Amino acid sequence: MRRDGAGMQIAWEADSIPPAEGSRNVTIHIGFTSKPEYSRELEWAQSSEAAYSARSLPFGKWAVRIGEVLKMWRRIGVIRLLDGKGARMEKRTAIIVFAEGFEEVEALTPADVLRRAGVEVALVGLEGVAVVGAHGLVLQMDRALREREEVDAVILPGGLPGAENLSRSKTLLNILRGQLDSGKTVAAICASPGLVLGRNGLLKGKRATCYPGFEKHFGADATFVEEAVVKDGNLITSRGPGTAFDFALALAKELAGERKAEEVGKGMLYIK
Repeated sequence: MRRDGAGMQIAWEADSIPPAEGSRNVTIHIGFTSKPEYSRELEWAQSSEAAYSARSLPFGKWAVRIGEVLKMWRRIGVIRLLDGKGARMEKRTAIIVFAEGFEEVEALTPADVLRRAGVEVALVGLEGVAVVGAHGLVLQMDRALREREEVDAVILPGGLPGAENLSRSKTLLNILRGQLDSGKTVAAICASPGLVLGRNGLLKGKRATCYPGFEKHFGADATFVEEAVVKDGNLITSRGPGTAFDFALALAKELAGERKAEEVGKGMLYIK
């Protein structure tokens, strides 16, 4: 057992715990940390090439029939398959929603970075499959926005009048509410945190950032934070074109894992 500034960590090996297929031994690490976002962590390796990880789990009497509990967690998706570098092996999905007048840098940077990280990203048009950006670039979409979207993340670029157009879509707002309520990721940058999320009451009780001046749309129940990227639970927000790469890497970390995000950042010479 080891105790340090982050909290307490316990580790042991147990052959008796039912391993995944093809596994012969299981190593369990249980960590308790003072940081709220990592209050409890359970991670065990089934081989040198694969591992399972689950975060923020309410253990309770974890010692009782732990093997059955772990199998259940895996079945319902709380436990996620990782590769040897700590990156999730299951395919994560995201859509970036484009409206007329979108900010090109803020839309295409996360699309590029996330695809490099192995995330399945669809470029989705709010009202069509060919959309004109704020600076005249015309992009061909993968498809149009659906009434319902089953994805891990919905990403909103900023730009004007792009963010204004997004904010008026009832279909998109319903999708965003569903994402937030189900604990799935919503990400917005530039004017969109204020015009799309804040104006429509989706920032209540949240910390967020945006392009300077658009925080006036946050509402009294939201907290404006002047940082490049702000993550509050399943909400990720950022400030503008100059922070688009930080925004994209934060999304890569959320959807593909910290190590994969770092690998992509170094490969693109953004991280030294």
